[in-house]
Amino acid sequence: MEPLLAKYRVSKEQDIPQLKKIFKTSFDVSNEEVEFFFSQKFSLKNCLIGETDEKIVCALHLMDASFVFKSFNERVYYVYAAATLPEYRKKGLMTRLLEYSFKVTKERGKSYSVLKPENTALYDFYQKLGYKKFFKESIYTIERKEFFDLIKLRNKSFKETNGEHTKKESPEEILKEALLNRGGILFTESHIKYALEYNKLLGGSSYVLDGGFLICNLENKDTLYISELFYLKEETLYSLLLKVYNEFKSVKKYIIKTPCGILKNIFEGKVQYCGMIRSMGGEEVFGDSEKPYLGFTL
Repeated sequence: MEPLLAKYRVSKEQDIPQLKKIFKTSFDVSNEEVEFFFSQKFSLKNCLIGETDEKIVCALHLMDASFVFKSFNERVYYVYAAATLPEYRKKGLMTRLLEYSFKVTKERGKSYSVLKPENTALYDFYQKLGYKKFFKESIYTIERKEFFDLIKLRNKSFKETNGEHTKKESPEEILKEALLNRGGILFTESHIKYALEYNKLLGGSSYVLDGGFLICNLENKDTLYISELFYLKEETLYSLLLKVYNEFKSVKKYIIKTPCGILKNIFEGKVQYCGMIRSMGGEEVFGDSEKPYLGFTL
């Protein structure tokens, strides 16, 4: 069967209504979330589209970031919300749109393209396009009593930090320092601010203390999902965890996602891949033994 002919280009202002339709059709999001993305995060020059039959049938969004690790610092694009209208799927359109994105990424001086597949089945699809499994994370599932008992055991003088007397540091500063020592994708300050606001829109909470921050959301009345947790000082970790313990009193179970292994001496967790990377032709500087992190993926 002949591949469906399509034209690939950077988006224009008049494309926005169609782009909103693709976004809404492809993802389990509310109208409010769609409007929030397009008013607060969307960029015409960073949205790439494929059109055929005189309409836009697929799209993806590129987000600026850096891949940092000690003295290593390379510019990257994070590929977000790659989507095709249902009736145009499995026709090779997204493959060619991604190939077009590689051309744009390279022309704009980016060294890598990174993404987080929506599900494990998509890893095979992206591998065929030159991506490789790369970023890793740890997932911890903890019952409420174990959550408190183990933390208290680690710090017998465990007391909640009074936020009014705590030195405030931005999540970006904390994230940068934490990632420099272990490797990972550092998003821009505006992206992190957007992620926090988006989490708030979904009913989530965030906490910033001296040298640490935590982002969480109730999955249901019994389960709290902690989607990001970074700390530079151990006592800050305890203060953050005790804060959510006290503020979500009905929670019976916690699911915590962190950079690989940072809580391994406290809780038992599992390590899994959390994203992929594709070089734009530069040197591959990391092996599978490294555990760089990809968070704040919205």
